[in-house]
Parts: sequence; structure tokens; C-alpha cells
Amino acid sequence: MIYMILAPEVDRVKIGISAKVEQRLNNLQTSHSQDLCLVMMLDKPDKYERVLHKRFAKYRVRGEWFQMCPEIAEFIIFNFGWEYSKTPVTGITSAFNCLAKHCPEKVEKIIKAAKQLNII
Repeated sequence: MIYMILAPEVDRVKIGISAKVEQRLNNLQTSHSQDLCLVMMLDKPDKYERVLHKRFAKYRVRGEWFQMCPEIAEFIIFNFGWEYSKTPVTGITSAFNCLAKHCPEKVEKIIKAAKQLNII
């Protein structure tokens, strides 16, 4: 399972793979002083993680951690429509908030598209 975990206080997102995503979140949370939020789980082959790492490479901070940006927030929101049953609503809220913070002119467009997809 591919996952994205957001550290909202610093606007960073971890893109990784794990068979036990919630356990992985708990393990990461133990070593972080701020609350982490699961924003996405995708049931894709493990090699898709590398595709995402490459796609968002210019936002890489270190290892599997990336600076949250409009492109990643949009990716989370649009993929939520296909994977909504696996993604907590709090994660989508965090993605929308991040998008609003970094790229407010896109928020209306994203909300309109999400409504058309019956996501919200």
C-alpha cells in the first residue's frame, strides 16, 4: 500500500509503502514532536512509490519527505475520489487547507472538480 503522511505544522508529507499503514503511522508518530496525519492510501504496486518520488522530486526535503505544495495537495484531493474509502476525511481536510494556504487561486477550481466527481 502506498501512503502519504502529512506533518501539517511544517507542511511536509512522507510518501512511502507499507503493508500496515496505520502501524507505520504510529511508529512515525513516536519519533515526531508534532501530530502526523494520514492523508492518503493508494492500493497500487510498490513500484508506484518510485513514480511518485520522481514526480515530486523537486519538492524532496530528505529521504521520503517532501515539502507540501499545490501539486501534491491536488494529487491527494483528486485521487481521493478514487480511493475515498481508504483515506480519512481529516486527511482530505488537511490537503484542502494546505492547498488553500499555498495556492488559494486553485481552491475554487479544485472544489468545483471535487463536487463534479461527487467527492464533496
